[in-house]
Amino acid sequence: MTISKRKTKKNEIENEVKTKNVFANHAAGDTAIHQKESNEETATPRKNGVTNFGRFFLFLGLPFLVGMLGFYAAYLLSLFYPGRQVNFDNDFILPFLLTLAMVLVIGFQTGGFTGKKPKALVSWPKVRRKKKIIHKTVIVDDEVFDNKED
Repeated sequence: MTISKRKTKKNEIENEVKTKNVFANHAAGDTAIHQKESNEETATPRKNGVTNFGRFFLFLGLPFLVGMLGFYAAYLLSLFYPGRQVNFDNDFILPFLLTLAMVLVIGFQTGGFTGKKPKALVSWPKVRRKKKIIHKTVIVDDEVFDNKED
């Protein structure tokens, strides 16, 4: 081999090594991206729940607010109608308990206020469609009726 052929052969080998390195780096980059994506998929999802302050307000603050509104409405009615008396049980406790029950039911339906779509409290059985099977009997008569007059 001559010197020029050796140089070209050497250049070809170097080019192959460079391209292999480029492809290897590219492949390594792809696997690194794939590993990042797979790590994000396998990581524990963040719970889209309510904060502690939100839970406190939902379970105690909101019913207390509704109870106070009921109590204030009863107080205003007692000012306009002197015969009506303010009753703590009817005017505060009843709206408080009704609101608390509503918050609890909605909390159960949404899975602790984490779900976007509420789930049913009772799962109804699915209706199965029954196919009607009609049995028809066809009688084939071998006799042929003619319209001939005798």
